[in-house]
Amino acid sequence: MQHTSLRINGLIKNLLHKGETIELIAAVPDATTWNGLPVDVVTGLETGLVKKFRPSWNKRGVAG
Repeated sequence: MQHTSLRINGLIKNLLHKGETIELIAAVPDATTWNGLPVDVVTGLETGLVKKFRPSWNKRGVAG
């Protein structure tokens, strides 16, 4: 498991242990292409969500 996944899992477990409510949203966008090239829609969606919501747990951040 990646370092980030371990860290986020720990944060979620701590919040749940404290009785906090966690809201999870799952999105599975359709695969697409542009001019015959595959487009990584999941990465683009993640970047857009991080830019919009700027979650406090996102250590690296996104420029923009």
